[in-house]
Amino acid sequence: MDVIPTVVFFSLLVAASLLVFSYISPLLASAERMEPAWQMIETGNVINFRRAAYFASVAVDATTNCTDAVYRFKLWYVLPSQPGALRGILGGGLTAVFEGGYSEPLGSWVATAQLYGVRYVTATFTNITNVVGGVVYGGPIRIVVTDVREITITPPLGGRVCSFCISLEGSRQCIYSGDGVYIKIYNGTAVVR
Repeated sequence: MDVIPTVVFFSLLVAASLLVFSYISPLLASAERMEPAWQMIETGNVINFRRAAYFASVAVDATTNCTDAVYRFKLWYVLPSQPGALRGILGGGLTAVFEGGYSEPLGSWVATAQLYGVRYVTATFTNITNVVGGVVYGGPIRIVVTDVREITITPPLGGRVCSFCISLEGSRQCIYSGDGVYIKIYNGTAVVR
């Protein structure tokens, strides 16, 4: 008498397992074919990926009303597939939208902050110097900063606030703008190892 409930329970367990795997297996297979983004994990300065990491750079200009200088930097992005052409940059976080997806910049960011009632703009740009061809096979890789230069911009005599604008190279349209009593820019150089 104990055999029949055991056989029925075991049969239901096998049927439920087959049903679950028949739904999950095609989903995992389609995710691997269609969107490899889940195959890339960024943790701090270490990037783990399954097949390849594709790097793309975007040249930007940084200008301010407190100096006539135009500062040129590169924003670097890493994607799990070919990025394609740049469609645009979302303001604020400098997120790039490519034909092949979107990505946050590697080691670059900009923000307007306030400390003890003093409003300021801080920006960090990291230029990666050793990515040849824009693709790296085999992982994981580390982004190692080798040098950082600091640029401080203050208002001229009689001035109170500096405005700050980041635009695509050659464009006058700001993808980020902010103002503050001073501007602090950190210009870093990095390598992929």
